[in-house]
Amino acid sequence: MRIDRLSTGQALTQNGCGMQMATASPLAGAWIDAYDGHHPIVDVGCAYGLAVKEAAARSVPVLAIDCCEEHLEAVRHTCAGLPSFEGARFGRLPDDLSLPAASASSILVAEVLHFLNGPQCDRALAALHATLVPGGLLFVTAQSVEGFLKVVFPDGNAEARRVRDGVAKRAAAGERWPGTYVMESEDVDLEQIYSGVLRESVGAHLPPEALRAATPKYEVVHTAQHLRAGAERAGLIVVSAVETSHPGYPDGADVVQLVARRPL
Repeated sequence: MRIDRLSTGQALTQNGCGMQMATASPLAGAWIDAYDGHHPIVDVGCAYGLAVKEAAARSVPVLAIDCCEEHLEAVRHTCAGLPSFEGARFGRLPDDLSLPAASASSILVAEVLHFLNGPQCDRALAALHATLVPGGLLFVTAQSVEGFLKVVFPDGNAEARRVRDGVAKRAAAGERWPGTYVMESEDVDLEQIYSGVLRESVGAHLPPEALRAATPKYEVVHTAQHLRAGAERAGLIVVSAVETSHPGYPDGADVVQLVARRPL
């Protein structure tokens, strides 16, 4: 299998949904530490298994879930021979997670929720709640509104201000996922912007078809406030919801980090 990489270490995925980050989610260590001694931990949207390998190397029972068979094969190869690796299987949020209820100590969902629309995010959070054991922890990282705007409009120009204002207006109107405005705005041509960013910098060595595949197909970008509210609607108890940088992104972009617990 050919895996194209940016000069900053990100691996382009096989499903046309962007890239695996150069480092695992900043929450990966806490996800592994949340193993309860009885139920496996689960990585949903595992890509090539960067976080899964970390968990298996620490002898923590871990299950990998992804919607791309090429990714699952890569994880099986990477983790072969690690006794605590419990396998890699097909699953897709929000409606086809294919895991038993109350079966996971902790779940990592890194760089996935921005590929779902608002209603799908609500259904995904409900499905993740159901999959956790009582007291189990959910760890999420997802592209934030501000992180996205810093990447595509680094000069903070008029387009960025219009997009930010549009998100604020939708939030004030009570929309559950106002970050959908970013993808609907006439100021945002995602493919043009990202292919330009990639072509001119960290992806300059890659062919055009690879850069097109690397362009994320986002549906909604997030704020800590609204991701927190979505988790609470799903019945989860939010431990923390903050916006912070992710060192694995090409530019260390800001993401929303959510940690939430299923009630006992």
